[in-house]
Parts: sequence; C-alpha cells; structure tokens
Amino acid sequence: SEECSVSKEFKKTYLKAQKEDIINVQSPVGMTGRAVKTDFIRRMEEGEDVSPEKCKFKCLKKCSYKYCINDRLVASCQGDVDNGLVFCGANTYKMQEILPVKEIFRRFVRDAESVYKENKTQRKEGSTETA
Repeated sequence: SEECSVSKEFKKTYLKAQKEDIINVQSPVGMTGRAVKTDFIRRMEEGEDVSPEKCKFKCLKKCSYKYCINDRLVASCQGDVDNGLVFCGANTYKMQEILPVKEIFRRFVRDAESVYKENKTQRKEGSTETA
C-alpha cells in the first residue's frame, strides 16, 4: 500500500516483477519463502559467497550462515533491493499499481459484494428451475 513504510524501490520491484521472477528461496534456517528474484538471489544461485563476516544477532534458531536474512530484508526495505530479499505472494507479478489502503479495501468490498450478488442471483434462478 502507499502507507507501507518500505522504500519506493521495494514497491517498484513488485510492479516490475514478471511471473518467472517469483521463485522459492531457502532461508538460512532451512525454511522456504517466496520472493522476487533480485540481483542478490542471482549471485547466491551462481555460488557467490554472500555470507556475513560475523553474526550480529542472537536469532531464535541457529542458521547456516549462508546469508543473514535480517540484513537482506533491511537492505531491501531501505531501498537497496539489489542486495536484499523481497518476499512476496504468488501473484505479485499481477500487480499494476500501489494503492492506498482505503482504496484496496473499497475494491475488495466492491468485488465481494459483486460475487455475493451473483451467487444470490444464481441460487434464486436455480430454485425456480427446480420448482
């Protein structure tokens, strides 16, 4: 949303994403996440050493130190998308604009009401056909 505090570069990454850019990545603790393919991910896939010099955190779970997820998330949120991680949903590539929350909910309610009315009409038509 427009109100989200991430950088404009982060938001632009969503808008520029193509279907093939949405991939699954392995976190340093072994969990899988969906992300937009960034230069950081490309470098990691090519085997570049992207591990931190030393661990700055006392995370809840011991990780592989392959990379620091905190550093990469902060980098992308602050605008350094090329060196960061941009987690996303499966349909991120379908985004065409960044909207205010009020407009997102207005559209959500409008679409939900439309589906409700359509289903109500279909149920009504179905009950008259069986009578």
